[in-house]
Amino acid sequence: MIKKGTILDVENYEQIYEQYLSTLALNSTDDDVDYQEMINKVKKQKRAWHVLNSEKYLVALFRTEDCICGFMEAAIVENDYMFEKEHIYISNLYIDKEMADNINTTKFLFEMYQTVLTWCKEHNVNYICDDINVGNKIMEALNDKLGFKPYKTRYYKKI
Repeated sequence: MIKKGTILDVENYEQIYEQYLSTLALNSTDDDVDYQEMINKVKKQKRAWHVLNSEKYLVALFRTEDCICGFMEAAIVENDYMFEKEHIYISNLYIDKEMADNINTTKFLFEMYQTVLTWCKEHNVNYICDDINVGNKIMEALNDKLGFKPYKTRYYKKI
């Protein structure tokens, strides 16, 4: 079941967001990112409370009877250097891999996207953007199915 997160979900959302960052840390090849420091900063800044309490954010939670097992986070962005028009930016997406064995992940992703799309229409925003890591075939396929088109590509070089 997909549910819009509310301030009542702060504790649970903070826990799953920490799990998300921990998973990023395990899968990261970047030694320069201190994920534990990020987790501590997120807690100190009460990020979950801020996000769930803001009109500019949407957190779509995927719930089972027992727990939250995934989320998609989106924000309204006036404009930025990556996209010059007001847009909804999907910034974070997470599915608990242990739970994912029992979940139709494609259905889950489409339901999450539909929640974001509805929110986009409610706020009269005409664009949705996201960015994904190179090689993330699942998100590439989802973006393709949903009709997303490439806009800009960000390159980097470690020095």
